[in-house]
Amino acid sequence: MHQLAPARDSFHDKDIEPLTTFLTLPAEIHHQIASQLPYPDLLALTLTHPKFQNHPLIHTSKSSREDWVIDRAMQRLPLPSQSRCSWSSDEEFLSNPEVVTILYNRRHHLECAEMFLRGKGGGDCFVVTGKSCPYLEQAVESLRKRRWGYHFSWLSHRLFVNSAWKHSGRV
Repeated sequence: MHQLAPARDSFHDKDIEPLTTFLTLPAEIHHQIASQLPYPDLLALTLTHPKFQNHPLIHTSKSSREDWVIDRAMQRLPLPSQSRCSWSSDEEFLSNPEVVTILYNRRHHLECAEMFLRGKGGGDCFVVTGKSCPYLEQAVESLRKRRWGYHFSWLSHRLFVNSAWKHSGRV
């Protein structure tokens, strides 16, 4: 069978410029984007590429950490304990296990599921503000498995102990 050659036009004859990526954008645009990000997303951005780790216009600060915690308080989401939290640097802030747990739950949309199961939030996403959570079903299932997995393991342990006790002839 005979195949037709693709039509040639002036667009295809020209050299195509390389695509613009986020890394190739000017620093001022990086700054504009970063200024709109909440602390966890800004932190993730600084960790994605060496260019952003010491970027003069993109940096996390004590105020960005504080703003994030205040925003969480306004949404009635879990907060890290003030008594054990160090605010001076990202390293010290992230050394608090509560903060690490909060960031993990946020990244996996478990806060969306928790609020949904409590009857609050109505399926809203607490990661992408103003949207319904695209991962709600998966997060709810994960949360239920985590909760019920604990209960079933405790229950099966109790049944095993009771069964072993009865079969030992000591009843």
